[in-house]
Amino acid sequence: MSPPVPYFLEQYDKVWAAVQAHGLPASFHIGTGGNPFGAGDPLAASTASARAADVVSTSAGIYLSMVPQSLVATMVGSGTLERFPELQVLVVESGAGWLAPLMLAMDFAWTPKVGHDREKERPSGFDAQGNEVARGFGIKEGGWKHPLLPSEYVRRQVKVTFMDEPAPLEFLHVTGTDPLLWGSDFPHPEGTWPHSREVTDRLFAGISEADKAAIVGGNMARLYGLDVPASR
Repeated sequence: MSPPVPYFLEQYDKVWAAVQAHGLPASFHIGTGGNPFGAGDPLAASTASARAADVVSTSAGIYLSMVPQSLVATMVGSGTLERFPELQVLVVESGAGWLAPLMLAMDFAWTPKVGHDREKERPSGFDAQGNEVARGFGIKEGGWKHPLLPSEYVRRQVKVTFMDEPAPLEFLHVTGTDPLLWGSDFPHPEGTWPHSREVTDRLFAGISEADKAAIVGGNMARLYGLDVPASR
C-alpha cells in the first residue's frame, strides 16, 4: 500500500481508469508495501526481549491500520474517487475498526475551525536568522474541493474486510453497511474456520438480518457481480 511512487500522482490515473473500465475492485492486501515491524523499525527488536514483544502484540492493530488509513485518505483526498466514481477500493485483512474514526477525522479536517479566517496570518516558519518565512502555499485554501464529503466517498467506493472484530459493527451509524465485508480468512490459523458460524452468530447478535446479510455476503456479491445462493 506504500508504493515507491505515491498513488495520488497523475501517472496512476490510467491504472484507475483501466480498473474502473473492467468493473473490478482495486484490491490491496495487508502486506502490500512492506512489514511495519521490519528492519529499521524500533519494534523490530521484538525478539530481543519479552517487553518489546508485548509492545508489538499490544500495538500491532494500530501499526497495521496505519497503512490502509493512509491509502484510503490518499484515494479520497487526491480526488481519485471523484474522478473515477465507479472505482471500488478494497482493503483486505487489515481489520475495519479504524474505518469510522478515519471517516470522521477526514470530515473534521475540512471543517472550518475557530480562527480559520486568520490562517493566512500565520507564518510557515522562520529562517536561520529568526526571520519570518512567508507562506509559500495555503493548505486547505478554498476549503474541500469536491462535491461529496470524504466520508461519503468512503461509503460509496471503499470496502474493508474484518473477521472476529466487534468494533466495525459498533460504528455502523458512521460507516453504514456498504463499506464492510466479513471474511473467515480461510485457511489461515488466525481465521475463524471451522467456527465461522459460531463467530458470526455471536458477532452479529443484535444486528438486523438485512445488515448481516449485506456484510457477510451481499456486499461481496455486488462487488464481484456474483449471485448469492438462496438461504435454506
